[in-house]
Amino acid sequence: MNGQKAPLLPSDSTILMAPVAVAALSTMSAFMDQDIKTPKPSGTAKLDATTEAAYAIIDKRVLDRESKTAKLSALRLEKDAVERAANASKSATKLKRKKADPVA
Repeated sequence: MNGQKAPLLPSDSTILMAPVAVAALSTMSAFMDQDIKTPKPSGTAKLDATTEAAYAIIDKRVLDRESKTAKLSALRLEKDAVERAANASKSATKLKRKKADPVA
């Protein structure tokens, strides 16, 4: 070919497949557009989502605080009962000693 390039002519298979390829590309792009494009949430929807998340966090913290308070209260009552029982036994021991020792 004496340094000249051959003219670019489509092959027979390209000519036959071109309409099919174009149709496939257009359906593919339509399909992709449907998947990718989702409606944007409105401003109020975003605010509502944020508000719901905030209330969920607040409610969880309230429940955690109440359960911790109930647990600590039960432990405190148990401790007080043990201390009262210990004080009562000490008082009973002191009374027994006083009755047993007439000098005191």
